Amino acid sequence: MNKKIIQITSFGYRYGPLTPPPTLSYDIRDIPNPPPEYRFLQQMSNDHDTLIRQWLMKNEVFKTRIEVVKKDVLDLVRRREIKDVVKGEEDWVTVGVNCLLGRHRSVTFVEELSKKVKEELGDDSSACWEVRVRHRELEKRI
Repeated sequence: MNKKIIQITSFGYRYGPLTPPPTLSYDIRDIPNPPPEYRFLQQMSNDHDTLIRQWLMKNEVFKTRIEVVKKDVLDLVRRREIKDVVKGEEDWVTVGVNCLLGRHRSVTFVEELSKKVKEELGDDSSACWEVRVRHRELEKRI
């Protein structure tokens, strides 16, 4: 059995849509941005898992939105598991999550979402679905 892939990508609205368009797309610009001092410290340390993550994970809207998107992704995956996939063909589900610049909210959102989806589907080598994460705007800065 071929691996099926869930590609979850963060991106900045300001820099245009993902191409090709994702299967599922979410805009989280309505969630407040972390304070400027947190963003500055993160930029200086290049460590995304500390202050920004902690700050965003205190926001109930942010956490609830992750759960809603996780449900959407898992529902789509289960529908795809039911249909017959042509033997030898890879099945892809793409998920796009955008904030304004694609460097803070969407990055944390995608990291947290991918953890939850992996937990739900199983994250071992025998799992049918492989979850991949990409941060389009962070890749551009390297």
